[in-house]
Amino acid sequence: MSVEVVLDLVEGSSYEHTRQGRKATRMAVVSGLTGDPDAILYLAETATGMPAYNAAHPTIPGLYLKGIYPEAVGGGQAKVRLVYEPPKFTPTEEEGAAVVVGATVEQQSTYEDIDNVVLQVQYTSGGVTRYQTPTVSVLRPKASLEFTRREDAGVLATSKAYVGKVNLAGWAVDAGAAARTWLCTGIVARSADGGDTYDVTYSFLYRDDPPTGNWDAFVQYMDPQTGRAPYNLDADGRKAYVVYETADFDDLDLP
Repeated sequence: MSVEVVLDLVEGSSYEHTRQGRKATRMAVVSGLTGDPDAILYLAETATGMPAYNAAHPTIPGLYLKGIYPEAVGGGQAKVRLVYEPPKFTPTEEEGAAVVVGATVEQQSTYEDIDNVVLQVQYTSGGVTRYQTPTVSVLRPKASLEFTRREDAGVLATSKAYVGKVNLAGWAVDAGAAARTWLCTGIVARSADGGDTYDVTYSFLYRDDPPTGNWDAFVQYMDPQTGRAPYNLDADGRKAYVVYETADFDDLDLP
């Protein structure tokens, strides 16, 4: 009796997408196996028609075969569970993405002190007092993250979907981060094998500076005569605007 492989049984198959990532399970039955139990399990994995380890899922993009679990069921048969997950390995080893964490400083202007009190100066001459709200330069820390891993497909569509976007609240990489505090600044892919695999680097920059506490834009009215903001601006004189689109960074399945 020849060895026969039947793939994609309904019973036991599944698909899930959680905060931990996406995963799909296919079920197969291999018949016509002979030998002792250990040999049957090995022959079930290597039978002609069985997908190879790290093969792409036949219908779900971005998932690859990362677990093969054969189980002998008697009568020369074995049931095989095939688990597909996103690629999570470095350019050289299958041990998770390489991560670089850093911080730099960036020069910014502010009209508030460390206690969020608006800066104010005044000048009196000839009985007339003039007020101004000055701005001062400060160096703000900027945290950064980079993840590099090898993937089996191009990332053009991913780049279009995420670069220049900010996070939703609750990104798994930084669960305590508020919405719109992480900006995806780049997704760069390089291939050394003609496009079969890519070493992909994902870059992010963090911002929680006042007054917005995120990547929103802040503007205030400037007196055209003085080039300074009046000291007594109300809520209509200082406003924050959402200027970046948001994206669910958890869908990138970064560690």
